[in-house]
Amino acid sequence: MNAIINYEFKHLKIFEACNLIKNLLIEINCGNIFESEYQAKLILAQALNTDMTGLTGLLWNEQISTDCEKEISKMLKRRQNHEPLQYIIGETEFYGRKFKVKPEVLIPRNDTECIVEETLKFINTSASSNANDNEHKLKIIDIGTGSGAIAITLACELTRILNNFEIYAVDISEKALDQAKENALINGVSGKVNFIKSDVYDHFENTGQKFDIIISNPPYISKTEYLKLRPEIFFEPEIALTAPENGTLFYKKILKDAFLYLNPYGTVIFEFGFGMYGEIEKIALNNNFKNIKKIYDIENRIRGVRLWV
Repeated sequence: MNAIINYEFKHLKIFEACNLIKNLLIEINCGNIFESEYQAKLILAQALNTDMTGLTGLLWNEQISTDCEKEISKMLKRRQNHEPLQYIIGETEFYGRKFKVKPEVLIPRNDTECIVEETLKFINTSASSNANDNEHKLKIIDIGTGSGAIAITLACELTRILNNFEIYAVDISEKALDQAKENALINGVSGKVNFIKSDVYDHFENTGQKFDIIISNPPYISKTEYLKLRPEIFFEPEIALTAPENGTLFYKKILKDAFLYLNPYGTVIFEFGFGMYGEIEKIALNNNFKNIKKIYDIENRIRGVRLWV
């Protein structure tokens, strides 16, 4: 794999360089051709200071410049060392929007979009039911917000359909909250989300604050499983990935006190890892949540739940 950075891109056209980079990335990406082609285009777009449309438009048949070649080599060297491309280029896409990411925050995954979709479905149904209740303010708390992807996406989407909502995004990490605030500004909703340093509900104790939706994609990887993951994972903050009690600690903490912070007809929405549904169901039932709706991802795998009384 060390040969990667020795490849020369001189005299190549953009489309030829794209094909070469893709082939160089296939081994790193465990044979995933689609992902390798996508990453090759991202690397070229970054090196050329353009976007995907610009890359595959007029530039596609242009020749690689010396400066571009140097940028490509730098990025390939970092990717060769298994650093996630999202950190290399400094951003990623979630729900069609750009989010800045640094090694201090977990990289948002497309898998998480399914719990955002379920949340929006619930809100649309609730809004229809309460169409005549102009005084009710929809309140949401996103626990463990990280980059802010969930809270910010909900704020962006709700701005289109509701006038009266309040979103709280909490995290124990100051650096994560700083990144989330920047992402809120980038996506035009910095005034729509309240960012608060808190370990789960700590900030809200004795405030009387209650929410219609408690949503969370908490750390859920066990320590044992963590050590078996692809090397890219070790660039991300371990605190945002792993949890004690075989990955279930935060589900137990959130549900244990959920009724203190949940409105009567409110709901809890979780993401979790593959194969965790049985354990999450048990925790939910033990905490008096009788209704459980499974949430499926794009590949029809159980990726989350919506819980209510």
